[in-house]
Amino acid sequence: AFGDDCFQHLAFMINGPPEVVSLAIHLHENLVHVPLPFGECAQLLNTLTSDLGSKHWAKPVPPVSDSFVAHVDASLVQQIFNIPKRERETGIQHHCKADYLGAGFKVFERGRSCHGQKLRNRPTPLKKYSSDKTVWATENSRKAIWDGMHRRETYATTGPRMRVRLFGGWDFDESDAHRRNLAQIGYSKGVPMGSDLRPGNGSPSFLVYALRDPMGANLDRIQIIKGWLDANGEQQEIVHDVAWSDDREPNGEGKLPKVGNTVDLSVPSWTNTIGSPELGTVWQDPDFDPKLSAFYYARVIEIPTPRWTAYDAVRFNIKMPEDVPLVTQERAYTSPIWYTP
Repeated sequence: AFGDDCFQHLAFMINGPPEVVSLAIHLHENLVHVPLPFGECAQLLNTLTSDLGSKHWAKPVPPVSDSFVAHVDASLVQQIFNIPKRERETGIQHHCKADYLGAGFKVFERGRSCHGQKLRNRPTPLKKYSSDKTVWATENSRKAIWDGMHRRETYATTGPRMRVRLFGGWDFDESDAHRRNLAQIGYSKGVPMGSDLRPGNGSPSFLVYALRDPMGANLDRIQIIKGWLDANGEQQEIVHDVAWSDDREPNGEGKLPKVGNTVDLSVPSWTNTIGSPELGTVWQDPDFDPKLSAFYYARVIEIPTPRWTAYDAVRFNIKMPEDVPLVTQERAYTSPIWYTP
C-alpha cells in the first residue's frame, strides 16, 4: 500500500544489532498502490511547494504524540526560531531520498544549540529529511514490527545506522548507564521512546544510550531536547547536551566546545581519531514543573564527515560555490517521551 522502495530495506531493532530485513513480498508486484487521503496529499503538496518556493505553511502544526516520528511543520519552526527566509537552506544527504509517505514520516532538524540554551532567535537551523527509520521490536515478525510502530518505539537517522535507546522514568540513577543490560533496566524502571510518562515523585530522569554505526563515524554528543507549554500556553523548547566525547567541558556560558574536524576534502574521507564509539548517561530535568505538559526526545550527533557535495566535487573534479557546505554531521533523533500532568 505504501509503494516506497525504502520500505524494502527498513532497519528493525530486534533487541540486537541493526539488520537489513527484506519483506516477504515484493511491494510493486504484490501490493496495490492506494492514493494518500486528500488531507495528507494536500499537506504533502504544501511541503513540496514550501521547499521549491521558500514559503511557509499557512497554519502551524505543533508536535503530536500520535505521530510515527516527531514532526514539526515549517511555519512552527519559523515561529519558534524567528528565522528570516533568506537564512534558511535545505540540506539533502547524498544517499537519501525525501519521504513521500506523508507528514508522519518526516523529521525537521532544529539545528545545533549549546547546552541549556533556549532555541529562540537561533540563526542557523537546517532542514533535513531522515533516510532510515528504525523500529524496536520484540521479534522479527510482521506483527511485532507493527506493534513497535503502534507503540511509537521508533527513531530515525539521516543515513547512518546508529543504535539508540531512550527511557524515561522517576528512579534512574547514574550507574544504570554503565550496565550492559540497559534495555532490561530501562523497561523495568521506566518507559521507552514514544511512550507517555505518568506523573511521579520529584523530577523525571532519562536513560539514554547510543552506539555508532559499525561502518560509520564516531559520536560527538547526545542531546535531550525538551519542549513544553508555559503558564501562558506558549510553546517553549530547550536543548541540553547530556553526554559528549573527548573530555570536553562546557564553558562559563554552558556552551560545549566543538569536537573537532578530521575531514580530508581531497579524498574525501575522515578518521575516527576524535569522538567516541558509544555514549550514554542518565540525565534529570533540572527545571521540571509537574504542572506543565512537556515532551523529551534524544538527538545523537556524529563527528564531522564529508557531505555528498564533497564526494561530487572530487568525482567530477569541480569546485563547489563557497556557499555550498562540504562537511556535515549526521544524526539520529528518537520519538519523544510525553509527560501530561
